[in-house]
Amino acid sequence: MRQKQPAVDGPRFALTQPMNWIADLRFAVRRLRRAPGFFFATVLMLALGIGISVSMFSLLRGVLLAGLPYPGGDRVVSVNTANARLQAAHGSLTPAEAVEIADAGTRSPFRHFGYYNWGGITLYDGSRPRETTIVVVSDGFFPALGMQPV
Repeated sequence: MRQKQPAVDGPRFALTQPMNWIADLRFAVRRLRRAPGFFFATVLMLALGIGISVSMFSLLRGVLLAGLPYPGGDRVVSVNTANARLQAAHGSLTPAEAVEIADAGTRSPFRHFGYYNWGGITLYDGSRPRETTIVVVSDGFFPALGMQPV
């Protein structure tokens, strides 16, 4: 008559048994060597998973967790317009609206107010036109960011 083996209590990967963990790792490597296609698919999935996780963390850290790289960056705000009739939100200020807010002086809720407008222009270099992007900023733009222009 055969004797029954005692039941194993607890998880197999216990930290108190490092030799079993190493043996399991060796077994996994041997199994992956026998099937090279599965091995490469496994390594590829691990690499993609780690790469995506690192890039998402970097993106979220840069966008949500870290502040702007300016002095007082946590107090920098963006002012937009909304048009209920056209059902448009987050529109850009017109130059006249931006000048009106910038010239409000003591009536303005802002210590500094700067605005910018960007667009494209065509430069002619000899006989060949070249498209380039330009950004026009107001005189209060750099003080609002706590920086000096170059």
